[in-house]
Amino acid sequence: MVLRLIDLGQRSDDSVMGSTGTGKSTFIRLVTRDERIKVGYTLESETADVKTASFFEADGRAVTFIDTPGFDDSRDGVTDTDILKKISSYLKNEHDEGRKLNGLIYMHRINDVRVGGVSKRNLRMFQKLCGSKTLQNVVIVTTMWDTVSEELGAQRERELMMKTFKPLLDEGAQMKRFNNGLTSATEIISYILFHDPIVLQIQEELAAGKELSQTAAGEELNAEMKRLIEKHQRDMQALREEF
Repeated sequence: MVLRLIDLGQRSDDSVMGSTGTGKSTFIRLVTRDERIKVGYTLESETADVKTASFFEADGRAVTFIDTPGFDDSRDGVTDTDILKKISSYLKNEHDEGRKLNGLIYMHRINDVRVGGVSKRNLRMFQKLCGSKTLQNVVIVTTMWDTVSEELGAQRERELMMKTFKPLLDEGAQMKRFNNGLTSATEIISYILFHDPIVLQIQEELAAGKELSQTAAGEELNAEMKRLIEKHQRDMQALREEF
């Protein structure tokens, strides 16, 4: 998901990403009141393509969100390669048009008992898309606070800050809560508005003439596919030996 800010003809973007079901579409629909934004209530992904929704702030600034599908898309036939192509194509076009990001939002469910392989893969892809130089413009937003107690949520929040998201926080990223209310969403947006526009690593790489597979995100995806193939081969060998 990308948040674009337009002020007196000037346009800048802020990107928000995360695993499927973390509340990206809910966040956008709440702020923009755009009924076209589909919110999923099942394990199936609702966002198939890059989509936009806008609203105006009281001071006249137009804020546009760009909602993107997660890398763990649950629909049959949709691969992480498909998702990366869609996101990179959109970001390249934004760069070619001279539009930059004000910041990036990465969403994570606070009710996840542990950060599994899928979430770790999404986070790695997010970091490769952004690059270390842009992490000071990143806000890690925890969602689903209404499904856990304050005590349990706070405990998991501390664990995330000390382990999973520590590398990002050490580089200047911030962590904030989204409690499904307009106030918390507005505070997150206001925080991002104070940041200077940036260019993501993948945008710089593509602008320099690299193929998608040659970018850091593309190489990470290729490495992940190689790991999955090797694991599958080990599993098949173990099954053959067992039989």
